[in-house]
Amino acid sequence: MAPTPADSLVASTVLNGIVQQYMWHEEAQQFELQVRSGAVPDRIPEISERKAREDARFARALIRRLDWVAASALGESDYLTLLAVRSELQGLSGQAPYYVNDLTPFSAGSPLGDIVRVMAELPLRDARD
Repeated sequence: MAPTPADSLVASTVLNGIVQQYMWHEEAQQFELQVRSGAVPDRIPEISERKAREDARFARALIRRLDWVAASALGESDYLTLLAVRSELQGLSGQAPYYVNDLTPFSAGSPLGDIVRVMAELPLRDARD
Protein backbone atom coordinates (compact mmCIF):
# COMPACT_ATOMS: atom_id res chain seq x y z
CA MET A 1 0.00 0.00 0.00
CA ALA A 2 1.40 3.38 -1.02
CA PRO A 3 1.88 6.03 1.67
CA THR A 4 -0.73 8.75 1.83
CA PRO A 5 0.10 12.46 1.78
CA ALA A 6 -0.63 12.49 5.51
CA ASP A 7 1.92 9.70 6.05
CA SER A 8 4.48 11.70 4.10
CA LEU A 9 3.76 14.84 6.13
CA VAL A 10 4.10 12.98 9.44
CA ALA A 11 7.31 11.23 8.39
CA SER A 12 8.83 14.46 7.11
CA THR A 13 7.83 16.40 10.23
CA VAL A 14 9.29 13.76 12.57
CA LEU A 15 12.49 13.60 10.51
CA ASN A 16 12.85 17.39 10.59
CA GLY A 17 12.46 17.37 14.37
CA ILE A 18 15.18 14.73 14.72
CA VAL A 19 17.50 16.63 12.36
CA GLN A 20 16.94 19.86 14.31
CA GLN A 21 17.71 18.11 17.58
CA TYR A 22 20.86 16.57 16.11
CA MET A 23 22.03 19.91 14.68
CA TRP A 24 21.32 21.69 17.97
CA HIS A 25 23.41 19.07 19.77
CA GLU A 26 26.28 19.36 17.30
CA GLU A 27 26.30 23.16 17.40
CA ALA A 28 26.11 23.19 21.20
CA GLN A 29 28.82 20.56 21.66
CA GLN A 30 31.30 21.22 18.89
CA PHE A 31 33.48 24.21 19.59
CA GLU A 32 34.54 24.78 16.00
CA LEU A 33 30.94 24.75 14.72
CA GLN A 34 30.06 27.42 17.29
CA VAL A 35 32.84 29.65 16.04
CA ARG A 36 32.04 29.07 12.38
CA SER A 37 28.38 29.90 12.96
CA GLY A 38 29.38 33.22 14.50
CA ALA A 39 28.50 32.35 18.09
CA VAL A 40 30.90 33.30 20.83
CA PRO A 41 31.61 30.13 22.85
CA ASP A 42 30.91 30.52 26.54
CA ARG A 43 32.95 27.54 27.72
CA ILE A 44 35.87 25.34 26.80
CA PRO A 45 34.73 22.07 25.19
CA GLU A 46 34.66 19.01 27.43
CA ILE A 47 37.05 16.34 26.23
CA SER A 48 36.42 13.26 28.34
CA GLU A 49 35.35 9.65 28.20
CA ARG A 50 32.20 10.53 30.14
CA LYS A 51 31.27 13.07 27.43
CA ALA A 52 31.88 10.48 24.71
CA ARG A 53 29.52 8.06 26.52
CA GLU A 54 26.87 10.80 26.86
CA ASP A 55 27.16 11.59 23.14
CA ALA A 56 26.80 7.87 22.35
CA ARG A 57 23.63 7.64 24.48
CA PHE A 58 22.22 10.73 22.75
CA ALA A 59 22.97 9.22 19.33
CA ARG A 60 21.38 5.87 20.21
CA ALA A 61 18.22 7.66 21.41
CA LEU A 62 17.93 9.55 18.12
CA ILE A 63 18.57 6.36 16.13
CA ARG A 64 15.66 4.72 17.97
CA ARG A 65 13.49 7.69 16.97
CA LEU A 66 14.69 7.39 13.36
CA ASP A 67 13.63 3.73 13.38
CA TRP A 68 10.03 4.90 13.75
CA VAL A 69 10.16 7.19 10.69
CA ALA A 70 8.34 5.60 7.75
CA ALA A 71 11.15 5.84 5.19
CA SER A 72 8.83 4.74 2.37
CA ALA A 73 6.68 7.83 2.97
CA LEU A 74 9.60 10.24 2.53
CA GLY A 75 10.51 12.09 -0.62
CA GLU A 76 13.92 11.53 -2.18
CA SER A 77 15.68 14.46 -0.47
CA ASP A 78 14.20 13.60 2.93
CA TYR A 79 15.19 9.97 2.48
CA LEU A 80 18.78 10.99 1.71
CA THR A 81 18.72 13.22 4.79
CA LEU A 82 17.52 10.28 6.87
CA LEU A 83 20.38 8.12 5.57
CA ALA A 84 22.98 10.83 6.19
CA VAL A 85 21.81 11.59 9.72
CA ARG A 86 21.57 7.89 10.56
CA SER A 87 25.12 7.36 9.33
CA GLU A 88 26.43 10.26 11.44
CA LEU A 89 24.54 9.07 14.51
CA GLN A 90 25.76 5.49 14.11
CA GLY A 91 29.33 6.76 14.00
CA LEU A 92 28.74 8.86 17.11
CA SER A 93 27.04 6.01 18.94
CA GLY A 94 29.92 3.62 18.32
CA GLN A 95 32.91 5.78 19.15
CA ALA A 96 32.76 5.70 22.99
CA PRO A 97 34.53 2.32 23.40
CA TYR A 98 37.41 3.63 21.29
CA TYR A 99 37.85 6.89 23.20
CA VAL A 100 41.46 7.87 23.81
CA ASN A 101 42.18 10.73 26.18
CA ASP A 102 45.04 12.39 24.34
CA LEU A 103 45.63 15.82 25.80
CA THR A 104 49.27 16.12 24.88
CA PRO A 105 49.57 19.60 23.35
CA PHE A 106 52.32 18.45 21.02
CA SER A 107 50.38 15.52 19.63
CA ALA A 108 49.12 15.89 16.07
CA GLY A 109 45.90 14.13 17.11
CA SER A 110 45.20 16.44 20.04
CA PRO A 111 42.30 18.87 19.73
CA LEU A 112 44.21 21.49 21.73
CA GLY A 113 45.98 22.84 18.66
CA ASP A 114 42.64 23.34 16.94
CA ILE A 115 41.21 25.03 20.03
CA VAL A 116 44.13 27.47 20.18
CA ARG A 117 43.77 28.23 16.46
CA VAL A 118 40.01 28.80 16.73
CA MET A 119 40.38 30.95 19.85
CA ALA A 120 42.92 33.11 17.99
CA GLU A 121 40.37 33.67 15.22
CA LEU A 122 37.60 34.84 17.58
CA PRO A 123 36.81 38.53 17.25
CA LEU A 124 36.83 40.48 20.51
CA ARG A 125 33.65 42.52 20.82
CA ASP A 126 34.38 44.42 24.02
CA ALA A 127 36.60 44.45 27.12
CA ARG A 128 34.69 41.56 28.74
CA ASP A 129 35.59 39.23 25.84
